[in-house]
Amino acid sequence: MNSKNSFHRLVVAGSLAALTASAWAGNRTFNFDTDPSAELQIFGNNPAVYVGTGGNPDTGGYISITDAVNSQNSSIIFPDIDGGVPVKAFTFSADLRVGNATGNDGRPADGFAVSYARSGDPVLVAANENPDGVGGAYAAGLPEAGTTTGIAIGFDVWSGNTLPDGGDIEGLIVRVDNVTVLRQALSTRNGACDDVNSIQTGPYNADAAGDASGLCWAKLEVGLAEDGKLTVSYKGRKVLDAFQTTFIPTPGRLVLSGRTGGANQNQHVDNIVITTVAAALPTVGPIAATPDGFSFVIDDAGASVLNPSTLVVNFNGAVVTPTLSKTGSTTTVAYKAAPRSSRAPPTSCPSASRTTAAMPAPANARSSRPPTPRWRRRMP
Repeated sequence: MNSKNSFHRLVVAGSLAALTASAWAGNRTFNFDTDPSAELQIFGNNPAVYVGTGGNPDTGGYISITDAVNSQNSSIIFPDIDGGVPVKAFTFSADLRVGNATGNDGRPADGFAVSYARSGDPVLVAANENPDGVGGAYAAGLPEAGTTTGIAIGFDVWSGNTLPDGGDIEGLIVRVDNVTVLRQALSTRNGACDDVNSIQTGPYNADAAGDASGLCWAKLEVGLAEDGKLTVSYKGRKVLDAFQTTFIPTPGRLVLSGRTGGANQNQHVDNIVITTVAAALPTVGPIAATPDGFSFVIDDAGASVLNPSTLVVNFNGAVVTPTLSKTGSTTTVAYKAAPRSSRAPPTSCPSASRTTAAMPAPANARSSRPPTPRWRRRMP
């Protein structure tokens, strides 16, 4: 399909019987009073990611993404608390202590990110296959930019780096499936604890550079709703309020990442609380366009299991026969258009093309009156 100068849209719709089971919420709290390494996957070159005292409260521990040391990076991958089921909403809250750099007259760098990475994300793959490569598997190789799949909420404190689709800023950067959808400045450097326009949680102290004890702990709250709206609160201010994103539910993992480079700052985290809302019905992932077709995946949701042999795909008003394969809980759907007559122009997808996939009830469904969920996807 030639997507140049045209707009393509795939609509995936189908019938699924109502199930007796409903979506469930997962939750997990990490107060770091004990070493979390048995539960978390931790990567990077910071020699002391877990610190047993000096957290919030001071008697407990905390996670150091970086200290005020140049060229550090850390990645923390949280456990899958939903058993591989697609996640359609989540919240992530934590206490942050950020700032008081060493060198560069106290100018801080580089930042940190909270991401929900889809299964198969390069960071997750590297964590299992090439642990030394985790730090370079983020967008543009920048841990503060977050993962290249799913949704990434980055707090960038040094502008001048290049993302895959443009420059960065000092502030909040939101990216969905490797596309930047928001840049919002938080440009005050080394602001006070209650300065809502500063990512740092206290001023630079030249007489005690690098010492984090003079910084306060500030609350960060990230919430992605089931309708894809993102809310971010920091230091008691809603930096982002119900910002509409194009996030699509899929299985995945939450990831916390960050780094320093030729400049630095402390980036400490404590009292992380995570909640997730798992999907109750199979979900359709992002559509990938090919020169002469498209592909997407459908992920089962717990007890709601799709039988691929019952799937019917309608493309531009006609039923087509895609290639179907299922591995574990994931069904892959791939369609390649047949070549036209040599007298006709090459196959291309007309503007606003539409595909419908009808999904009959899962085998374990108990109702004969199914709802008809519909998913709209904009093709790249």
